[in-house]
Formats: sequence, C-alpha cells, structure tokens
Amino acid sequence: MEQKEQREQRESAQSARTLSQVEQRPVELRDNEIIQGDKFFSLSDHSSWSSNEQLDLEADKTSSEFESEISSLALGKELQESSRSATVRKKQRKRSEQVGLNKHSTNPLDNKGLQGLQWEYSKDDLTLYDDGEKQPNPVSLETIYQSIMEHREESKLESRRTQMACRKMQIQIRRVAKTCSEFTTRMEEAENRISRLEDEAGAHQSSREVMEKQLEDTQWKLTDLEDRMRRNNLRVLGVPEGLEGSDTHSFMVALFKEAFPDLH
Repeated sequence: MEQKEQREQRESAQSARTLSQVEQRPVELRDNEIIQGDKFFSLSDHSSWSSNEQLDLEADKTSSEFESEISSLALGKELQESSRSATVRKKQRKRSEQVGLNKHSTNPLDNKGLQGLQWEYSKDDLTLYDDGEKQPNPVSLETIYQSIMEHREESKLESRRTQMACRKMQIQIRRVAKTCSEFTTRMEEAENRISRLEDEAGAHQSSREVMEKQLEDTQWKLTDLEDRMRRNNLRVLGVPEGLEGSDTHSFMVALFKEAFPDLH
C-alpha cells in the first residue's frame, strides 16, 4: 500500500509539472492568422505577403519545404500511434498471463472472488481499446497532456497545409490578375485600331467620290478623242495618202470645192 501511494504521489507531481508546462507554453495558432517560423501573419494583412515575383520564384521551394514538414509531422504522429499500439499490446499480454496464472493456481477461489476477478479483468480489458473505451475513473493529467499534444500536432499539420494552399491560391490569383491586365491592354489596342480604321474609311470614301468624278471626266474626254480621231481618218478614193500635207483640213476643203463646185 505504501509503495502504491508513493507511486501515485510521484505520478501526480509529474502530471502537475507537465500541465504547468503546457499552460506556460505560448499558443502558436490564432484566429485568422498563419505561422511562418516564429512569426504570426494575418490573412487580411496584404502587406505581410511576398511580392508576385518572389512568390513565383519561391513557389516550388515553399511547396517542397511544406510537404517535407508535413511528411515529418505525419511520420511523428505515426510513431506515436505505433508506440501506443505497442503499449496496448503489452498490457494485453500482461493481462493474459495473469489470467492464465490465476486459472492454474492451486488456491481455490469462491464464487464471489472469482466473479470479482473476472469483472476486474473485463473492466481493464475494455480500457485498452480506443474504439470501445469505457473509463469509469477520472482522467489523469498525463492523459490530458497527451491529448493536448496530439491536438497541437494535428492543428500544426492542418495549419501548414492551409498555409501552403493559401500561398498557391495567392500565386494563382496573381497570375489571373496579370492575364486579365494583358487582355485589357489588348482590348484597348484593338479599340484604338478600330477607331483609326473608321477614320481611314471616311477619308477613303471622300477619295472614292473624287475619283469617280475624275473617271467620268476622263470617259467623256476619251469619247471626244475617239470622235476627233474618226473625223481625221477620212479617206478619199483616188487621192494618194500623204497628199494632204500638214494641213489636212485645208486640203479637204479645197478638194471638196473642186469636186463639188455647187456645194457652198
């Protein structure tokens, strides 16, 4: 009994020290904040984020670092689960050995003592499983500390994942904004070109009207020249070509007067 009381006192003292350490440890996670090393950054504070160029250069590096840290945290959690499973198996093996020794004991037990022993082992076996845990006794400080540490590790893991997702999302938003800006610039350039083409089309319309007028004048002049050319190409049978000399009109007038004296 004295050894049991001393052991309980040592466990109580150790649990009290552990709980005081947990209470004194600063909280790393806050509402609407993320962790980067030993510093806190608010998600609403845009000045705490890196520039677009730095994010583009450090995107792959940041992702690899976060993935490595997440893998290490997950590995640590798996090791804790493995340690707990080993402890459970050890307790189960110890209980089985005790039950076997009691069954082969030479000291007979009355019905009441045997039922009490069976109930005690059944109650202890139920506390070995997390899925069917039934603990009638108060929870110890050490168990509370372990639960707090597990919750802290899970929260830290989720915080890292959320931070990495926010970084990737910010990079994608910057790229989308840059693409939208490029599209806006292209649309403005296209509008300017369309305005210039409309102005040029108006000028071309005026030029076309002037050219149509010039074409009509040219057509009239061409018709007149054709008529003049036909009149100058008149030929008289019996008159050698070239006899008219340089003044065709005077030669033809004299010729017609000689051939037709009655004509005036």
